[in-house]
Amino acid sequence: MRLYTDKKPFAHRGLINFFIVLEQFLFVKKKLLAGFFKEILVSFAIVHYATVDAMISNEMPDTLGFMIVHTGKLLLKTINVTFAGVSKEITFEQMGVLYFISRNTGKKDMIQQDIAAIMDKNKSAVLRSIDILEQKGFVKRVPAPGDRRKNVIALTENGKAVIDKMHEIFLGQDVVLKEGINENELKTCMGVLSRIQQKCR
Repeated sequence: MRLYTDKKPFAHRGLINFFIVLEQFLFVKKKLLAGFFKEILVSFAIVHYATVDAMISNEMPDTLGFMIVHTGKLLLKTINVTFAGVSKEITFEQMGVLYFISRNTGKKDMIQQDIAAIMDKNKSAVLRSIDILEQKGFVKRVPAPGDRRKNVIALTENGKAVIDKMHEIFLGQDVVLKEGINENELKTCMGVLSRIQQKCR
């Protein structure tokens, strides 16, 4: 009699070997039942190891990080296509700059460093976005009161109009994304993503 000795968890080897011994015993008593238990053994092995292999996969696409990054890229692509219907001149990154400036109305004047801190980006990346938005007429630099060495970043009328429209579209896109996801699932998802963001900072 050949018992199962593959390098799988001991408990599962023992269970499979039990079926093998039982099969041999029943084969002597009744061939029909032996064949039946052999089918059970094969089915058990196929289902069990397929499940284990899926759980211990070490492939990059199966990791949480890869899934989040890939999903983000797909979402960014969808958003940029949607925004192109409003203005082909603004990317999602530039929209973020416009958004945070627009939500700062009546508060402390925002300079480049403030925007970089809110967006979790380095100052040089934000500077590039501000330069492009200024060239396109969506933002303007205004000397900071009391310190002319600094510039306050403010929206122009065109900038305010385009960010208001994009904000409305973004909220509509959010509704589409949430379709088929119940409140508890959404709450769990947002909580997990928030914790991952904290780990990445």
